[in-house]
Amino acid sequence: MDTNFLGPVRVNRAVLPHMRRQRSGVLMHISSGAGRVVLPGVGFYCASKFALEALAEAYSYELAAQGIESVIVQPGAYETPVFGNSVTAADEARTNTYGAVKEIPARSTRHFPRRPATLRKSQTPFCGLSRLPRARSS
Repeated sequence: MDTNFLGPVRVNRAVLPHMRRQRSGVLMHISSGAGRVVLPGVGFYCASKFALEALAEAYSYELAAQGIESVIVQPGAYETPVFGNSVTAADEARTNTYGAVKEIPARSTRHFPRRPATLRKSQTPFCGLSRLPRARSS
């Protein structure tokens, strides 16, 4: 929650006074497909992205009359080093009670496209830029 939700909250709180003074700006929230769909084994990650998307949607309505937009960016899935840092639970007996669901996290990463080593950050593909509908000001 600290990185995926509270970090953006702090950044928003820092920049919003400036955006309000100039009556324009765009808050860009980097989310994930996990902000819309729950995946077994990554409930806390999904919860942090759901929270971020809820905040971004609320901002889109609350700030529209002030000329400030709120957008959600959902980059497409690709392999990153974070998947190699996964920790296996020590309590295998409990994990085994999950049945076939326990295999989903490991199997899902097999379907991520491999990111070429030569791909520059500026070339990373974004699969979904979600512009939220602007609220109509009265």
